[in-house]
Amino acid sequence: KRVPAGTVDLFGQQLFRHEFIADIARRLTAVYGYHPISTPLFEYVSLFTHCLGAASQVAEKEMFTFTSLKPEIYHKPSELISYALRPEGTASAVRAYCQNGILSQQQPTRLFYSGPMFRYESTQRGRKRQFHQIGVELLSSSTSINDNIEQDVEMVDMACDLIYNQIKLSPQNIKLQINTLGDKEDRAAYKTELLSFWMKNKSRLSKTALDRLFNSVGHSSVLGILDSKRPEERELMDSGSVPKIENFLSTQSRKRWEKFHSLLKTRLEDGFGDQQIELSVNPYLVRGLDYYDHSIFEFNYHRDDADQSKENEQEKEDKEGKENEEGKDNKQEGLGPQQNTVLGGGRYHGLVSSFYPEDKTTGIGWAAGIERLVLAIGEKRWAEIEAEALYNTSKTVTVMWVGKRSN
Repeated sequence: KRVPAGTVDLFGQQLFRHEFIADIARRLTAVYGYHPISTPLFEYVSLFTHCLGAASQVAEKEMFTFTSLKPEIYHKPSELISYALRPEGTASAVRAYCQNGILSQQQPTRLFYSGPMFRYESTQRGRKRQFHQIGVELLSSSTSINDNIEQDVEMVDMACDLIYNQIKLSPQNIKLQINTLGDKEDRAAYKTELLSFWMKNKSRLSKTALDRLFNSVGHSSVLGILDSKRPEERELMDSGSVPKIENFLSTQSRKRWEKFHSLLKTRLEDGFGDQQIELSVNPYLVRGLDYYDHSIFEFNYHRDDADQSKENEQEKEDKEGKENEEGKDNKQEGLGPQQNTVLGGGRYHGLVSSFYPEDKTTGIGWAAGIERLVLAIGEKRWAEIEAEALYNTSKTVTVMWVGKRSN
């Protein structure tokens, strides 16, 4: 018997590596004032369709769902209840925040979570059907979109601290990108223009992009195509001909974006230790879930130039052949171009108010994939970490008297 495709057993060295990353994140976030929260591995399907968007790629195609075998006590006997294994952590954290009355306590609220998530995807290096994440959510009251911009900077700052200071990944390999998604009205206007552009250029799109465009409800994937790593879409975006959201921002959204960019740039100029962090604005950066707006950011893995030929070979392998049924990672170090995001996040203004319309709570958060961080660290750095852990392991020596002790 074997484990299902896309899952792995964790023990020995691999378990140590997972726990090492989770422990570092737990200790670091505690310093920043975050408190741990644990939510169920499964929730009602309606929670995720509500929060992520019923037509989102995750909700529409990637959730593991099941129905209860017998009616619940609070439901009609003939009614079947649909559940889903959680595909991400924010929806559950916000649901817990609302359901348990945390929103009525002193704000802001800072939450940290870690654990397994589940998505039905093609399994490749750095991408599992059961994967593990660490994540944080910062929730606070707001009366204007210009409130809490400093919290956006704090969130990116803490992610930099984790990536560059604690895990000690190199800025040459892990690049920080930011963008804005504006507000709901900004995105609606942008989506209309973007849809028109994709339609005019559909002959230049990849089959995957065309499937997402025409097989999603109401062409809801027009933004998601911007996240494509396929050469057809990359060529269009590299040409600069694809519309940019910056041209559709309202005055208030533009002010917020410019302030966030300026504050973050100033913060990063101080560096982290002896490392200088390069901040890049990517006008085509998007997030795959519907609740995001305004500030978004990602940390992406980039291979050294010497490894570029290996990366190209891996890209070809990812297209033609998928990971074996046991879900084992390719022995090559690092991440392939299709799964190079190790941490990503952003702000969400309307998620809590979608449960409580009168509530003005907004949030911002990020999540990082433990499997991807394990690969990004690389064997050389892991050898140093494991040697240090072995050196620091305390050993107890017990001394006993044998026989009669003389006075």
